[in-house]
Amino acid sequence: RSTRSPQPAARSPRTASLSTCSLEPGAWSPCAVGKARTLLLLLVTVLLLAAPARTYAQAALDTIRTRVQAKDFAGALALVTQLPPELANRPDVRYLTARLYEDQDKYLEALAALPNESTGLPTRVIRDIAERRARWLARTGRCAEARLMLPILAERDGPDAEFTLRAADCAVNQGDAASALAL
Repeated sequence: RSTRSPQPAARSPRTASLSTCSLEPGAWSPCAVGKARTLLLLLVTVLLLAAPARTYAQAALDTIRTRVQAKDFAGALALVTQLPPELANRPDVRYLTARLYEDQDKYLEALAALPNESTGLPTRVIRDIAERRARWLARTGRCAEARLMLPILAERDGPDAEFTLRAADCAVNQGDAASALAL
């Protein structure tokens, strides 16, 4: 008689439970293949669910870009105002929205639309935002806020530039004729 204990019967790959899978180093068991397929299916599902949102966003921005290129600024603005918040609140989209409001001489709306955060925007655009903010503040009569920015911008533009004239106008509007003359 043998003193060895009997070996358990081998399970077929079809009856192996995913929870009782064991891997041998360097080998792909049917159980491991099943787990890999499940993970792959989950990954594909997540990507497919995310794709429509990216596709919608890109399609919406492409349509807006087409309207802007056709100089249909009112149509572009109508489309921008219908964007979902996660897309409409991006700094680049807010900048575009502000520029579209400016085209319609709606400076208060343009000021409200300017992005507060400039993450990801080129330096040139950030400078343009500062210049437009100062100009729109002055145009809407908010000289107290604009006066802080206008002299700095006026230094770059020279004595005959718009920022110098806006800074002088704001100084006069606030009763500071000496500052207006100095500009």
